[in-house]
Amino acid sequence: MAGWITHLLTAQQVRQNLQLADEHADFYYLGTLAPDSGDVAAIEDGKRIYDPPRVVSHWTQEHGVWDSPIRYERFYHTYLDGETDPVSRAFYLGYWVHLLTDSLWMEVLVRPVLSPYLEPEAVRVRTYRTLRTEWTQVEAAYFRRHPGLDPYRRICEMEVPDRKFLDYLAPNRLRSIAGRLRSIYEAAPAPPCKLQLIDDTKWREAVRLVSYLVTANYSAR
Repeated sequence: MAGWITHLLTAQQVRQNLQLADEHADFYYLGTLAPDSGDVAAIEDGKRIYDPPRVVSHWTQEHGVWDSPIRYERFYHTYLDGETDPVSRAFYLGYWVHLLTDSLWMEVLVRPVLSPYLEPEAVRVRTYRTLRTEWTQVEAAYFRRHPGLDPYRRICEMEVPDRKFLDYLAPNRLRSIAGRLRSIYEAAPAPPCKLQLIDDTKWREAVRLVSYLVTANYSAR
């Protein structure tokens, strides 16, 4: 759902808001991107099918439904609630922040933008792809202005251990995250497209609002 720079900025702001200790912050940020670390297993009708599928990695309720609700509360109570190991807790907290961020991103940005384009389905699909392309362009421009982004640097510099935090997530997938980050944001920029659905201001406002809502959700526990 949300792009990786969006996830890292949101996680960074949440961490600052909650005044979390610096220890194990690299595992927290790794967890923040872990749900999106699956491999493309197939492409059906132009749509990427991932392994593990989104219904597993993102704890959704239905398979193949583009806006299926994410069960972030179930993840919280299954893995995060009561976890005492500091490394595991940092990773699980980052993972939970990702799930909640995706859920809120849908409500704060995606659904309002797509609301005039929901029917027919082909128009909705095409508009959603355009929106993703545009916010990736906005994110890439942000990264070029802030190449020393702390969460980004931590992930690219960390040594990911041979540790399986989740049954469905192999360590080699976590180790691939740094390379995939670089391939997206450090590659030569693609020819810019005309931004029609989102711009830097709208994107920043959405990141700030989502960060606030994630912080409030955690603080209320």
